[in-house]
Amino acid sequence: MKKRFTYFLGAMLIAFGLNAQIFLSEKITEPILPLSPKAEVELHYDNGAPHATFGTTVPTFQALVRFTPAELGAYYGNKSISNLRFMIMATNEAGNVNWIGAARVLVYGNGTATKPGQVLFNEAVGGMTTGWNIIPLPEPILLESGDYWVGYELTVKYHNIVYTLRDV
Repeated sequence: MKKRFTYFLGAMLIAFGLNAQIFLSEKITEPILPLSPKAEVELHYDNGAPHATFGTTVPTFQALVRFTPAELGAYYGNKSISNLRFMIMATNEAGNVNWIGAARVLVYGNGTATKPGQVLFNEAVGGMTTGWNIIPLPEPILLESGDYWVGYELTVKYHNIVYTLRDV
C-alpha cells in the first residue's frame, strides 16, 4: 500500500479498517494483498508503538488523512467504511485531567490532494481516552470512486499540549 504522509492525523476504519497518524511529507510503498470480497480489510498507517506528535494553540482543530484511488481502487463497490480508529492523548499522564472538551469523527468524500471534499459523515463522540479510540459508524459508507479523507476534530481545554499521536 502506498502511504502518503500529509501533515494531518487520521483514523482507522476497522471492518474496512483505515488507520493513520500524523505524518510529514514522506512516501512509503507497501503491497496491498487482494482479499476475498467478503473478508474484512484493514488498511492503516502504523506500527503499533505510539509517539507524541504535536500540540496546538487553537481550541478546535481537525486531524485528517487522505486515502487515494490508488490505495482504495481494489475495494470500490465491494467494501464499506464501518469503523474509525484513531489514537489521541486525552488526559495527562496520571489520567486525572481530561484535556478534551469535545470530539467529532469525520469522513469526507472526493476532494483534492490538499483539501477534503463533501462531508459524508460528521458526528459528535464522547468518552475519548488516551490511546486507541474505536468509533463504529451507524451506517457503513460504501467505497465508491475517488479519494476519502478520514479523521477527527477536537475541541481542547488547554493549549500547547500534545493531543495527536502517531506510531510510525
